[in-house]
Amino acid sequence: QHCGGPANRARVVRNYIHDVGYGGIGNLSSADFLAAENLIDTITPGTAGNAYGLFVSKRLTGETTPTRGTMSKNIVKTVAVWEGIDTHGATFYTINDNVVSGCKIGIQVGPDSFGNVPHFTTICNNAIDNGALTTTQLRGISIGGDGSTNVRGIVCKGNTIDTMGGADGSSQTLGAILIQYTIGSVCSGNSIYLAEQNG
Repeated sequence: QHCGGPANRARVVRNYIHDVGYGGIGNLSSADFLAAENLIDTITPGTAGNAYGLFVSKRLTGETTPTRGTMSKNIVKTVAVWEGIDTHGATFYTINDNVVSGCKIGIQVGPDSFGNVPHFTTICNNAIDNGALTTTQLRGISIGGDGSTNVRGIVCKGNTIDTMGGADGSSQTLGAILIQYTIGSVCSGNSIYLAEQNG
């Protein structure tokens, strides 16, 4: 947020953020956002119930949903309790060439708590790994709507996912890549290694 309003056209580039609670980099209710070449390491819940390395989200009812953004060439490490990168219903986003390691969910492209779903998002050429098989790993890349609204225009290609897809929760929702509640998604050219439960 900037001066009480959306931080449209914000650029967050080449920062080192480490050992903080809840969120490494967050951008709320804004358009035309870029986060690039940041290093985010060790995000814990702090006083909140979860944690994010890099996220965008809608802040309040009545505010806009994030739209038109890029998250590129970031390194996100050790968000062990939750998500490395999350778009919270943002539309027209590109998530490319990031390295995400040691997160419970590597990249989440799903709905927000207001019922918005992430249409027209591209997730490409990211490398996601955890490094050890544990029962707390859920998904490398998670894409989908909320069960009542399907996501349109998703492209997931060229990603490498190593040692993800663990056995914590329902087996139907675990996997190195999970795509659900979508129409017309494209998933191609991804490499999956050592998926503990589902590819």
